[in-house]
Amino acid sequence: MLLDRLNELWQTLIVPAWAWFTHLDWTIIFAAAVLNIVIWLVRKPLADILITIAKWIGGAIGVVVNDTVRAGIRPAVRALVVVVGVFAALKLIDPPQSVSELAERVLNSILVTAVFASIYAFCDPMAKKLDAYRTEQSSIQLDWFVRGARILVVFIGVAAVLGIWGIDLGPILTGMGVVGAALALAAQDILKNFLAGITSMGEKRFGIGEWVRVEGVVEGTVESVDFRSTLIRRFDLAPVYVPNAQLADVPLTNFSRMSHRRIYWTVGIVHSATTTQLEKIKEDIESYLETCGDFTDPEIARRIVRIDSITDSSIDVMIYCFTKSSTYVSYQDAKERLVVAIREIVATAGTHFAYPSTSIYLETVPQGITSTPDLEGVKT
Repeated sequence: MLLDRLNELWQTLIVPAWAWFTHLDWTIIFAAAVLNIVIWLVRKPLADILITIAKWIGGAIGVVVNDTVRAGIRPAVRALVVVVGVFAALKLIDPPQSVSELAERVLNSILVTAVFASIYAFCDPMAKKLDAYRTEQSSIQLDWFVRGARILVVFIGVAAVLGIWGIDLGPILTGMGVVGAALALAAQDILKNFLAGITSMGEKRFGIGEWVRVEGVVEGTVESVDFRSTLIRRFDLAPVYVPNAQLADVPLTNFSRMSHRRIYWTVGIVHSATTTQLEKIKEDIESYLETCGDFTDPEIARRIVRIDSITDSSIDVMIYCFTKSSTYVSYQDAKERLVVAIREIVATAGTHFAYPSTSIYLETVPQGITSTPDLEGVKT
């Protein structure tokens, strides 16, 4: 069988090539060699001219071809120039059909590879073009779209090269389907995470740069979403890679999408405060929340200031309100100003904050101890 194949190769390729070589016109060979030498020498300036034209076309449609992209496509463009020169040389020397077909297949494969390599390099500037539509919510979808486009370019390029060599993709895809089913059974965890990532992307639960808390797992800022896991960087800058399936199965709080932040405090006032003093403290706190500009209107978010309860050591005033800004720094600034304002309000009312304390009253005095007014009520 092997000998038959070798004999067929000898008869279809080697013998015609030798017959063609023995009757070759060396003038044509010399001309073809000179043509290729010239093209090889000018391949760099020709490639630069083609890249400049591509840059001009990109600018016309709003795609910026930067230095990185130009450096990426320059080898492919030079290969295109050289392949064109070799094609021209083949037409000049007119080799046998078997040799010509083999050479054309090789050159076409190089040509197709160079074209798709250039298209792959252009994926980056095309992705930059989509930045105009990028938001915190759509950032993940756009990133996955760009990755999918790159994979598609590679797949089509490989299919085109295989087509040049007459390889049918149908049986290959069928075999890949069978192998894929086996791999899916062996890699259920990877597939589960991939599908969970698609689900999270479709639901737009979070975006790049948003502050999230995954209950019982991690709290931090989302940095990237890959096919298997999501990178969340904690506030101590430690990276945490959370499987996408885990993100889909547990409650997730997105703090970046809060419209307001809540303050829920209880302020204790001493029991000796009068009703008038308590009412004044309440009214002054309400007035501050209304006029300071840090807090939302009651029509938008609930606001409550009430004399709430009496405890063993204090009369408690409840403050329930929401800040206008949801950013953490602004929220802390608003809380700080509120603390200072409450302190001034309580001092202006002529009373004090209460501290945990216990009063002990002695109904009888032990024998041997002289009764004094100081022992009738001892507070600790």
